[in-house]
Amino acid sequence: MGIVVLLMALAKCVPSQQTSQHFGSPSLENQIAAIEPPPTVDPLNPRSVELGVQHLRAVLGAEGISGAMIYSQNCYDALARDFSWKMLDRCGAFDMLAVKAVEGGDMSGLDSEAQYFDPEAAAGRYLAAATKAGEEAGKADVRLEALKQKTGRITLPSPRKAATAESGDAEEAGPGDEQVLDENAQVEV
Repeated sequence: MGIVVLLMALAKCVPSQQTSQHFGSPSLENQIAAIEPPPTVDPLNPRSVELGVQHLRAVLGAEGISGAMIYSQNCYDALARDFSWKMLDRCGAFDMLAVKAVEGGDMSGLDSEAQYFDPEAAAGRYLAAATKAGEEAGKADVRLEALKQKTGRITLPSPRKAATAESGDAEEAGPGDEQVLDENAQVEV
């Protein structure tokens, strides 16, 4: 009697021709195709780093460090909606250079900008995005260090304060303050 029950249980476990055909149904295949594989990690993208440099120069020239903070916030917001490694590298390069600009400039009256571009805060944003996207923590640190190396050789103008609505005045960088390459020059990354 026990053998009969065991054989009946095994018969239920063996797939029948009908079950195999059902598994291959178009709707199930579509569902399986819709499953996204784990993200692949792309290497650091030199062109994206270069774009981050160009964008920071343009933003610093037009809107100062306050505009740079807004750009960075928007960059990371866009990254959260539609992640790409290239965009992460652009946002990261922008931030790493903004950190340099803040460290070399007069930040009086710009406490929130100085805090936002604190080296630890900027690195934390980059690392958090990289690890959330699937990069291992140790490898994300290595990636960030490579990004810092590539941006470390680049000089920037001193950041300007944005014009205030009341006065319309902006603190301009003087001729001696500007250390930037030509805006159209290619950046070695």
